[in-house]
Amino acid sequence: MAHLVLELHALARYLENNLRDLVGMSWLPRGGDDENTVFALRAITSLAEVVQDNWLFEPARQLGGWCARSLVVLGERDLPQRLPRNVGEAEARCPYCGHLTLRFWSSRGEVRCVNPGCRDGDGRRAVARLDYSPVIQGWVLAWRDGTVGLPPPAISTTDVGIAS
Repeated sequence: MAHLVLELHALARYLENNLRDLVGMSWLPRGGDDENTVFALRAITSLAEVVQDNWLFEPARQLGGWCARSLVVLGERDLPQRLPRNVGEAEARCPYCGHLTLRFWSSRGEVRCVNPGCRDGDGRRAVARLDYSPVIQGWVLAWRDGTVGLPPPAISTTDVGIAS
């Protein structure tokens, strides 16, 4: 978290001075405290009104990236992860498209296939939720189309680099 705050301090000064340079203004040294960061962010807003629009793409991208990272750190956005598995087990394949494209969002308890062309038995994007099964006394994936679970992991010849 502290790194993220320090990153904003540095980014605000960097972006402010880049925009000042683009409009022919001299570099403005600022201290590293919170108040000077606020001044730098306000200066960026003011400078954005006078520079060409195409000069704002990079500052907007950098500030947007910082905002996205801060949401992850604050726990308000969850990054997709590969499905957890036991040591030595192969990665699970999507039961619909057969690719290694399943991703897990832990805060939502949701699994999705990230292959854009993948569709479930109902013709929709493949999405599952984690449900507890009293039958097997463990967690299972319950897919939107009613399918439960995953196929057993299998290694194909293309996974290990063997040409057929």
